[in-house]
Amino acid sequence: MRSVIIVGGGFAGLAAARTLRRHGRGVDVLLLDQKDTSDFLPLLPAVIGGRLPASATRVDLADWAMRRGCGFRRARVVSVDRAAGCVRTETESFPYDALILAAGSRTSFHGRTDLAGRAITLDDADDAARLAAAVRARLGA
Repeated sequence: MRSVIIVGGGFAGLAAARTLRRHGRGVDVLLLDQKDTSDFLPLLPAVIGGRLPASATRVDLADWAMRRGCGFRRARVVSVDRAAGCVRTETESFPYDALILAAGSRTSFHGRTDLAGRAITLDDADDAARLAAAVRARLGA
């Protein structure tokens, strides 16, 4: 059986895993992510507007992977050895036949530490909840 490792449990990583499990016969899929959950980003404005709780945007990655026949490990990838076909985390190594890097992105302030300390990012459900609270506080609601 061929082994595929997907680094990242966001949109791209979950879509790749879903497609591989649907159409990839004889493929063993392992999903690696630093977090236990994935946030459905298009719903974040509904969290800010108070129409949804932050928890409604979250998917438990271990549960998601199990229901689709994938493996899941919460781990931070520290290196990829392409020559050896191995992904290394802080505690384990995982061999692979194919690797998909879908680690996503975070807001960058491009070195502007003055902005980073004052801005509220919108990278996940926790950020949306903080922004909603800030808006309510500002409006006195």
